[in-house]
Order: sequence, then structure tokens, then C-alpha cells
Amino acid sequence: MNYGELKTQFLGLLKRRDITDAQADTFLHQAIQRVQRVLRIPPMEKSIAVTYDGNIFHDGEISIPADYLRLISITANDRELKNRDITTVLEDAKRTGRPTGFTRRGGSWKFGPTPEVGTVFKIDYYDEFSDLVAPSDTNYLSRGANDLVIYGALSYACDWFIDKRAATFEQRFNLIKQEIQDQADQDALMNAQVSSAYEFPED
Repeated sequence: MNYGELKTQFLGLLKRRDITDAQADTFLHQAIQRVQRVLRIPPMEKSIAVTYDGNIFHDGEISIPADYLRLISITANDRELKNRDITTVLEDAKRTGRPTGFTRRGGSWKFGPTPEVGTVFKIDYYDEFSDLVAPSDTNYLSRGANDLVIYGALSYACDWFIDKRAATFEQRFNLIKQEIQDQADQDALMNAQVSSAYEFPED
């Protein structure tokens, strides 16, 4: 389903003649923003590698990606770093070496100790879906969770129009959201169990 089809289905379920095209876009985009706030599923996961270069990155920091929603993990040369308080990180950052911790500082992550040039960071995080603007646009939400977006938009529309169906649409949104999240959680659990089956004790 593309964005045009998504909007058509939303309008068909809302069944109001007093809604404008601009309002329909607003309610759908509000729903997408909400879904991105409450859902954490594999299609939202992104992984990037960044090589630290003291001539490019300032003062032992790396900028947070523009599409960032929430962090999963950060590793430095394949070792996972711990999220620590800023006082500890700033103290550790007075020396240079292999980072063991990080903290968020404005629009960047600060590391301690300060990384050596050439340190490779791998950043795993939840990111935003690609935008839906043109009628032909698609992304995971329009293809695999279109009902969640539609019922989210219906809920916003009913709030705006003071429509008594708001509670019903909101209940359906939460039910679909839970189904999608439960499926993602079960898949993650199964993957973890399969991985552990291939781990052998050290001699």
C-alpha cells in the first residue's frame, strides 16, 4: 500500500465530508510520529560504523544521527560501551585510550577515555521511517503496519472533530500496536534462543 492508498482508506473509514486534504495529511503524519515514539521493532533498527578522526570530530565526540530515535548500543573496536554519568565520562576523557563509557551531551555522544584516531565505533539505534509525502511513496509502515497508522490517524481526527468514535479507534490502535510489538518481541526471543544453542562452554 502506498501513501495515496493509505489516505484513501483512512478517509473511507472516517466518513466525514468536512475534512480537508491538508487535515488528512496532518492526521496521518501525526499518527506516523506517534507510531515511531511507541513502537520498537526490527524494521526500525539501523547500524552505522564511524571511524574516529581527531581532525574531523571535535573533542572526543560523535554527532548523533539526524534520524535517531533511541539507542540500542555503541561499541568501540567491537567492545560494547556503558552509558555513564557525565561527570565520570568527562573525568575519563582527560586521557586518551580505548573508550569504556559514553554519555549524551546535546547533539553528540561524548566518550571517555577520549578515543584514539582510527577507533571504529558501531552505533546501533532505532531510526525514523522514510517520509510519506507523494501518493506513490511507500515505507514499512505503509506496507506492513498500515492499519496501525490508519487507526492512529482516525483517533487524531476524532479528537479534532469531537467525534464520539474516538475511544473505539484509540482502542483498536493500541490493540494493533500490541500485536505488532508482541510479534517483534517473540522473534527477538527466538533469535536469542537459537544463538545460545550454538554457544559452547570454554574448555
